Amino acid sequence: MDRRSQMPLVTIDKIRGELASSGKFSQECVIQPIQGGAINQSYQLLDNGNHYFVKAFSADPVAIIDRATQFAQLRYLASAGFASTPIYLSQQQSFQVDNWVESPNLLHCGLTSEQQYRLLAQSLAKIHTLANGHQLKLAPLDLPAAWLHYIDLIGTKLTAGQLDNMLHMADYWRHETNAESTVCHNDLALQHVTMAKLVFDWEYSAYSCRYFDIAACLTVNNATPRQAQLLISEYAKVTGLAAQLLKDKVAKMQPLFTFTNQLWCTAADKMHK
Repeated sequence: MDRRSQMPLVTIDKIRGELASSGKFSQECVIQPIQGGAINQSYQLLDNGNHYFVKAFSADPVAIIDRATQFAQLRYLASAGFASTPIYLSQQQSFQVDNWVESPNLLHCGLTSEQQYRLLAQSLAKIHTLANGHQLKLAPLDLPAAWLHYIDLIGTKLTAGQLDNMLHMADYWRHETNAESTVCHNDLALQHVTMAKLVFDWEYSAYSCRYFDIAACLTVNNATPRQAQLLISEYAKVTGLAAQLLKDKVAKMQPLFTFTNQLWCTAADKMHK
C-alpha cells in the first residue's frame, strides 16, 4: 500500500531501556537510526559485537495488526528460509528485534532492471508455494470487508455507480479466491527482497489470491509495461502457468488493488486529521 509516514510509538531511549532490562541485551547496547520504510522507524542495534535490526512500529490508523501472532508467523517463515529470524518483541508490541541481514536488497544491489524483476518474480513464486498450515495460519484476506471498513472510516457514501462497481469486483474476488488461494505477501517492493532471497515486511501478508499479489507487486514498484512483462514471463516460467493466463488475470485484479489502495490512503488521511 502507498502508506503515509507516521510517528513511531517508542523512542530510542525506551527501546534501549527495555532491551537492557530484558536480559537478552547489555546495558552498553548502541542503537542507530537507519533508512527504513514509509511507516515504521528502523534502527541498527549493536551489542557485544553482534548486529541486529530493530523496527519501531507506528500506529496504523486503518489496519490492526496482531504483532504477537505475526511474531510467531515470522519465526516459522524464518525457519523455512523466507524471512530473517525475529529475536525479541517488546512487552507493549511497540518494537521488534530481528537478526541483521547483510545481503543487499534488490533495489540497491546494482543489478539491471531485467535481473531485478526476474528475481522479484522468483520470490513471488516461492512465497506462493508456502503451505498455510498450522504453523503459519495466515488469515484469509476478506477484501470486500476491508473496503467496507475503509469506507466507514472515510465517512462517505458511494454513488449507485460506485456501489455497483464495488459489488462486481467483490463477486470477482470471491470467485478467484474460492477457486484458488495461496500465501501472499501483498506488499513485495524491490527493497523487501534481499539477494539472499530473504523477504522483509510481512505485515500485510494473508491467505489470498496470487494474481492480486502480483498486481500489488507491480503497482508498489511502479513497474513499467516492459518490467511487468518480464515479471509475468519469469513467474510463468517458474510456476508452469500460462503467461497469457497470468497476464489476463493480473490485469483483471489491477482495478481491485487500485481501489483498495485508494480507499486505504483516503482512510489513513482522514484518520490523521
